[in-house]
Amino acid sequence: MSDGFPTVEFRLRPDDSSREIDLVFLERLIRSGKAGPDALVRDPIMTHGEWRTLDNLRFFHKNAPAPTPADGAARALLLYWSA
Repeated sequence: MSDGFPTVEFRLRPDDSSREIDLVFLERLIRSGKAGPDALVRDPIMTHGEWRTLDNLRFFHKNAPAPTPADGAARALLLYWSA
């Protein structure tokens, strides 16, 4: 499903099995509201290989259809991973 675009592992809900999707498709899911802040993503670069909720990623906040404030822990991770 990559069509040459970078991919990430994705879970819409914690109990879902993971699937590989490209960042363009993830962006579409976020912009449409189908992937909310609690969806999970894992990537060697964006999440350092750990499962993280989308609200921990600047990528999510840049593409969310409405502003979604990050809580304290998420804000700290956003600052750490965006450096």
